[in-house]
Amino acid sequence: PRGAALLEGQWVVWLRATLATLAERIRHDPVRALLGTDPAAVLAALMREREPGFAHLATTIVDVDGLTVDAIVDSLLAS
Repeated sequence: PRGAALLEGQWVVWLRATLATLAERIRHDPVRALLGTDPAAVLAALMREREPGFAHLATTIVDVDGLTVDAIVDSLLAS
């Protein structure tokens, strides 16, 4: 994708989360039309499609499952 080329060589952070975490976070969000009536299935498909690109571009990966915002920030500052 064109946007990915703009990120090459930049500090790119991937805030990686499991499918369970993502599904829980959007569970009560009515503005997720892209996810349709089966959000978990759509999220799983999007993850399979997008993860290789995220992994390629990311210079820093933070697994955010169970972390507070403060813990995520601390992890980023440490990197």
